[in-house]
Amino acid sequence: MAKTYYAWSPIQVHDGEKLSTVQPGTEVTKDSLHTDEDHWNALIEGGSVRTTEWPSDLDPKNPNALSPNEHRLAKLRKEREALEAEMAGVGGVPGDTTPSALDEDDEEIASSSEPQQAQV
Repeated sequence: MAKTYYAWSPIQVHDGEKLSTVQPGTEVTKDSLHTDEDHWNALIEGGSVRTTEWPSDLDPKNPNALSPNEHRLAKLRKEREALEAEMAGVGGVPGDTTPSALDEDDEEIASSSEPQQAQV
């Protein structure tokens, strides 16, 4: 099965008669870009053409839009914030091991220099 490729940068295309621009997010092929194998491979290696689809909620024509990488990082931040909010509802922020987050028994164990036996 042939891979599907997408433009990730505006790409100038000359079809022999006119010059046009392929916008990011457009499905492309070597033939649709009227290019040779070497230039096609250079577009792939440079990241202008990728097998990953352009994010559907990112408008490539908006000059104020985030870059795809900034968009991905913003989505990851939102997902992390949602996870942290969810975790706060069950006892705290993930990885919160500051003394204020420890309960009294934990503080006693942490301050003791003697080895502790597990209680069964």
